[in-house]
Amino acid sequence: MKKIFENWQYKLLSLGFAIFFWYMVIGQQQSEITIEIPIEFQNVPENYVIVNNPVNKVSILLSGPSPIIKTLTKENISFPVDLSKIKTGKNEIYLYPDMLRLPRKVNVKLINPSKFLIDVDKLEKRTFAVIPKFIGNIKKGYKITSIKVEPPTVDVISIHRELKKFRAIETQPINIQNKFKSFETIVPLNVKLKYLKSINPEKVKVIVKIEEDLVQVSLKNIKIKIKSDLNLKKYKIKLIPNNVNIKIKVNSLKKKLISKKDFEAYVQINSIGEVQYPVKINYPRNIQLVDYSPKNIKIIFEKVKKRNKK
Repeated sequence: MKKIFENWQYKLLSLGFAIFFWYMVIGQQQSEITIEIPIEFQNVPENYVIVNNPVNKVSILLSGPSPIIKTLTKENISFPVDLSKIKTGKNEIYLYPDMLRLPRKVNVKLINPSKFLIDVDKLEKRTFAVIPKFIGNIKKGYKITSIKVEPPTVDVISIHRELKKFRAIETQPINIQNKFKSFETIVPLNVKLKYLKSINPEKVKVIVKIEEDLVQVSLKNIKIKIKSDLNLKKYKIKLIPNNVNIKIKVNSLKKKLISKKDFEAYVQINSIGEVQYPVKINYPRNIQLVDYSPKNIKIIFEKVKKRNKK
């Protein structure tokens, strides 16, 4: 046992020399390795967007001292690519060995691929009018008389090539099936853009005014009747004129059902001798009276002469 520790200083020195010469021999041995490493895009200009699917990994063949080569893995190497000088459109990117950060004595023998294309577009903001989109049909006999959007425009930020396809922005569909009353609703916008960054606002208010669909109808030569509590048998009565023309508004579905029989034009005689008598009109409740003419008529009263008895 004592012999083992005899001259230990010389033995330790010998071991050190052995290790040194072993390292020198092994360290001089060259090795090669192929590694697939990720591409790291750097310095992309503000508001620029890569719109294609460029190469995101590259295969590299490395050579160098075996101890160093054995320490290289895809986890500790990346391929940085500076995009600070790219322009909108297609850019051809070349990969060079000196772009890699590698340990000393490690050389790049092959890069595959050594070039690729990057398609770039720029974000921009544009203002679009909002157009409501409706599905279904309102109830028959009614119509939409006005549509209002609040706010009427929205700001959209996306890439140029997407925005140039639009003239306006539609809302999500609004169901108006069988509606007959005015309404308002908050509805999201229908914007399907792959590179949409923002839309402001994301929702709008749509105000829809619905009214009955009324059409104007003219009825002519409706005979004027006489109403009175007086005894008019002893008079011969003449109306000048004796008929009236009427303008009405009626639901479009009921237009063909309306006739002059549904209206009554008359004068009320409460005393004899008046020169002008107002014409009055009775009409159904579901009809709007727009106008009629004449408003007043002249009445002539002539006493009936008694016949002499023979």
